[in-house]
Amino acid sequence: MSCTEKVRDWIIENGLISHGDPVTAAVSGGPDSMAMLSILNNLSAGLGFALSAAYLDHRIRKGTQRERRIVERWCARLGIPLVTGETDVPALAKRRRIGLEEAAREARYGFLERFARPASGEHGSLVALGHNSDDQVETVLHHIIRGTGIRGIAGMPVRRGAFIRPVMCCTGEELKRHCREKGIGYAIDRSNSDIRFLRNRIRHRLLPALRRDFNPAVDDAVIRLAGNARDGLAALAKGIGNLVPFTDADGSVTLDAARVRDLSDYRLYLLVDSILRDRFGVYRDIGRAHFDAVAKLIRAGRSGKRTTLPHGIRVTLEHGSVRFEPPSDSTGPAFPPDNIILPGDGDFDLPGWNMTVSVKTLRRPGGPSARVSGMGASLAGVSFPVRVRPRRDGDRLIPFGMKGTKKLSDIMIDAKIPLRDRGAIPVFEDRRGIIWVPGLVTAERTRITAASRRVTAFFLSEKG
Repeated sequence: MSCTEKVRDWIIENGLISHGDPVTAAVSGGPDSMAMLSILNNLSAGLGFALSAAYLDHRIRKGTQRERRIVERWCARLGIPLVTGETDVPALAKRRRIGLEEAAREARYGFLERFARPASGEHGSLVALGHNSDDQVETVLHHIIRGTGIRGIAGMPVRRGAFIRPVMCCTGEELKRHCREKGIGYAIDRSNSDIRFLRNRIRHRLLPALRRDFNPAVDDAVIRLAGNARDGLAALAKGIGNLVPFTDADGSVTLDAARVRDLSDYRLYLLVDSILRDRFGVYRDIGRAHFDAVAKLIRAGRSGKRTTLPHGIRVTLEHGSVRFEPPSDSTGPAFPPDNIILPGDGDFDLPGWNMTVSVKTLRRPGGPSARVSGMGASLAGVSFPVRVRPRRDGDRLIPFGMKGTKKLSDIMIDAKIPLRDRGAIPVFEDRRGIIWVPGLVTAERTRITAASRRVTAFFLSEKG
């Protein structure tokens, strides 16, 4: 059975994607995510979902430009819209005083959660992660070595909220084989061979020894263990979600102490764990001592008592309510506006600007003109893919009706646009440079003339 067939069956079996769902594939340029992008593209028409992609440059090491180019090239070839972003993970790790791996994970999920569907399911996208079955085995062993409970033994969930793992039914070698067979280029992260990291020692030392000396099918055994643990966890957690109300406007979560005080220790642990994970995005650094402190606070019944958990989460008992509050300086990792690649015609989200853009190419326009209005433009000579990005220092173009180049910053000054507002205006460019800045300027080279054989119409609208 091919990887594509396995993934299709896996998606259907686990109910990961429904007809009409938008799906954003998190792509790093490595073999797993590149194979996932190809497989989801092959399945999108048959399963009836719309596919886009997202890439984040962590700025941890050299060579990321090559990874970005690989992702951009394949998305353009497949006609898949791509959103790119970048963040300085080493700086984030230093600022937050956390490890590089944890900072990278925090940044990555912070970036991807911008596309994720909220609990209401009304807006947003499913986010597909490229974890394979080898990653699951390594994760479970990693948890066991460090010390864990049933949730750690359960490994990575097939689905958590809007995040899905559609290729976790395939091994890493199967996904690489798919890339080779389809001629898909990919990049190799050399840090995956660095045995200073525990996960890499598990991959390159522990697992080969277990397969050789103890059980050749140890991977399958660990996968079964994780599945059994997930089934047990689901049974224990049944009904827990009904005890957690909606998140308050200020980001806090308030429980009725009387409803949760008599829960068993483990079900109370699951309740607190679900709040930290699902409402505050906290997955690590929470140990048994922290859960015991919350349980003691809830059962003590003394109003005004408070405990503080890692990551600055405050828990207070007051007037019969248990209140979980986010840290006062909770801003999360900062990201610049997105770089979004439009492969051709269609409707696309612009998350960094809370807008959507409709693109339609018309042939034989039939006459000379230049069509541009605040939220729309009709341009000639546009070559795809088109990139939507924030403005940059040094941006220049030849404005419509002029012969020489002019700085975009000077155009914005002339238009009396305040400095604080300039980053909120998207810049559209093709491979030859800027073509349109909405409401402000179009490039002279996009003028529609009698010789124009094709016109591309763009229309922006705010997301409702």
